Parts: sequence; C-alpha cells; structure tokens
Amino acid sequence: MQKESSQAQLDDSVQQIDQGLNAAYRQLRELLTTFRIKVNEPGLRPAVQATIEEFGANSGLQILSDYRLDHCPLTPNEEVHCLQIIREALSNVVKHAEADRCWLSLTQDSNGTIHVRIEDDGIGIRPEEQRAGHYGLIILQERASSLNGSISIGLRPGGGTLVHLRFPPAYRHIPLIQEPVTHERRDNHTNPAGRRPSHDASGPA
Repeated sequence: MQKESSQAQLDDSVQQIDQGLNAAYRQLRELLTTFRIKVNEPGLRPAVQATIEEFGANSGLQILSDYRLDHCPLTPNEEVHCLQIIREALSNVVKHAEADRCWLSLTQDSNGTIHVRIEDDGIGIRPEEQRAGHYGLIILQERASSLNGSISIGLRPGGGTLVHLRFPPAYRHIPLIQEPVTHERRDNHTNPAGRRPSHDASGPA
C-alpha cells in the first residue's frame, strides 16, 4: 500500500516537472516573438497600448486600461519584464478565461511600489491551476523575482481571475550623492580670543 502511495506521488511529481518544462519551452518561444509588435515611440506605455490593440483585434476581448506610470522612470529591464508578464496574462485570459472583458492597470502607491493588475470577468482559475506549471506560473514568478517583486494569481472579487504583480522600481534605490559644502572664507582679523585688535587713536605718547 505504501509503495503504491509513493509511486503515485512520484508520478505526480514527474507530471508537474513535465508541465513546468512545457510551460518554460512555450514561454521561450513566445519571448522570441514578443517584441515583433510595432511601436512608433519608445517606452512602456506605447508598448502596452500596442499589446492591448493586438490582443483585442485577434480575440475580440474588450481590454480596458489604466496607465499611471508616466512619471515613473522604469529601466529597460523592468519594462521588458512588465510587458512580458502582461502579454502572458492576456494570453491566458484569451485561452482559458472565457471572458468578455479584461482590466489592465499600472499604478504606483504612496510607498513607491509598482502594481500591475490584470483582471477578467471569466470563469476564474481553479485551485489546482494555481500550482507551479499552470498558467505559466513558473515563468511569471521568475520574472517577478528578477524585479525583486512578487506575483499572485487567484480569484477576482466578483468573479474571474486576478493577476497582481508588485515590485519596487530600481530608481527608488539609487543613493543620493550630496555635494560637498563649501564655506566662504572670511578674513575678519580676529585674535585668538575672537576679538578684533584695538587701535589707539592717540598714538604713542
């Protein structure tokens, strides 16, 4: 009986590894084609907008966006990972969610943390699909980790699925360099006691 249980656990582990490898290979293939999208200007906003138009046109999914990071100077590395996470999440919505609408928001809270949310009104993610290997979770977690952040995938309040990425932007960790303070030299002819020397107006007797 114990051998059967051990074999079942081994089979389950092998299946999870196989699923993880398949997801990794699929992500690699998609990464190679990610930046074929055409944008007329640099930056994350136009790339996100082009992605929204691409997925909306190919799937009929209504994607509503709220972009509030124009003031935030993200690094190219941060922009690449954010965009790839968004594309993977939208791909999952199209393939699995059976959703009509999707909401994408990129914001920054009062502590400086960046929040990327992808929500849909679909059937919602099942508990077993939240394990590694499902929904490209392994790759998404690796990307979030490379940003020193975290990502969660779960049920959205009101129905559907919510993907939530959080990370601290690199520019918040750049140390400020203080310029040396220069003091203007003042020659006040003071004596060691700090008083100006007195001069006898009458001169020598």
